Amino acid sequence: MNQTIQKVLAGQAENHILPFFWQHGEDEATLRKMMEAIHGANCGAVCVESRPHPDF
Repeated sequence: MNQTIQKVLAGQAENHILPFFWQHGEDEATLRKMMEAIHGANCGAVCVESRPHPDF
């Protein structure tokens, strides 16, 4: 079996999923709740994007 697959199955892999964390002006409590959900999905990193412009 591939070493990368073995590490993933053993929970020892680096971050391979980097979800977008879009910001729309939410309050701190909401942002923390969203980050907890991302962390709970075993994602240890995010790509933060600000989306305040109405055209987004």
